[in-house]
Amino acid sequence: MARHPDPGVRVALAEAVAYWSTPGVTDLLRELASDPHPDVREAARSVSEQS
Repeated sequence: MARHPDPGVRVALAEAVAYWSTPGVTDLLRELASDPHPDVREAARSVSEQS
């Protein structure tokens, strides 16, 4: 889902995993923080700061 063509899906993904403690979440949020779409980058950075 991190490479889904719809940026809204990628934003929702970042928001959905924000408080998970599952291994790989940090890497996923890091990947989303460098997404080409500014809304996705902002969502990933925002939830990273909150956790």
